[in-house]
Amino acid sequence: MPEGNCRRCNNFSQLTYEHIPPKATFNKQTRFQSVDFMNYVKERNPLEAKFKGKIEQGGIGCYSLCKKCNSF
Repeated sequence: MPEGNCRRCNNFSQLTYEHIPPKATFNKQTRFQSVDFMNYVKERNPLEAKFKGKIEQGGIGCYSLCKKCNSF
């Protein structure tokens, strides 16, 4: 796990992964497709292009809270 300052208590420690929006708000089945930026830029009309990218599950998130604040 990465280390950094907790966004809630500002203590420096290992950070936990936070889902955005939280999993409790029906975010368990969210999926999105990540595509290489250069492939996106090279397309003539990127909004209509059919990209083949990696399917990511669980929505987006970031490492932002320490374990103590996450379980609070």
